[in-house]
Amino acid sequence: MIRALLSRIPQIILPFGADRPENAARIQSLGVAAHIRPTDWEAHHVGRILLATINSSTTRSALATISQRMRDRNELEKSCSAIEELTRRSVWRRSSHPPS
Repeated sequence: MIRALLSRIPQIILPFGADRPENAARIQSLGVAAHIRPTDWEAHHVGRILLATINSSTTRSALATISQRMRDRNELEKSCSAIEELTRRSVWRRSSHPPS
């Protein structure tokens, strides 16, 4: 999903089970995907939604916005740096203040 968003590729999500329907609804609310309920998983319906999503200027615009936000923030790099910093602090604290 992350690679698709970074590459501005719209998604058709066929959620099934557990939390997948909620995740599909969240992604659709961003305007970058369409989700189809399991009861509607029929070729003609999926095809119609697929064409509408691919041809949607609103979807393309939302994908451009999301992709740019992801690139600007570089969240993965920031997250890794934060985890590394916390790890360094934790190691330093343990070596400086041994338990009594």
